[in-house]
Amino acid sequence: MITSEKRRHLPMFILDVLRYDEAEQLRSILSLLNNAGCIGWRDCWPRDFTSEDVIPVLAELVRLGQVRLLADGPGDDLTPRELTEVNISQDLDKLWFELTESGRQAWAQWEPPAGKENVTTK
Repeated sequence: MITSEKRRHLPMFILDVLRYDEAEQLRSILSLLNNAGCIGWRDCWPRDFTSEDVIPVLAELVRLGQVRLLADGPGDDLTPRELTEVNISQDLDKLWFELTESGRQAWAQWEPPAGKENVTTK
């Protein structure tokens, strides 16, 4: 069972894994979250993270301005997009997610779950 305490941390888990690269697609975010090593958060979740867990939270992080939504553009370029312009669930192969400065600030203020106190040194 996923408790409200665990759900409360999910946005920060996502911000945490996004801080490693410039932009990630959902499959990479899921892979990082499910990593059993020092990068991932699998040990803080009762089962593997799924797209059903993560997509609504990513959408909320975009609405809050903590994550920027990008889409494949001409060549190798990524183009900023608005949530109203895409269907995250249907356009996953074309979408990328990038941590914003607001997201970095929110992450920096976060107190990780017990046992993950040294998250800032990852």
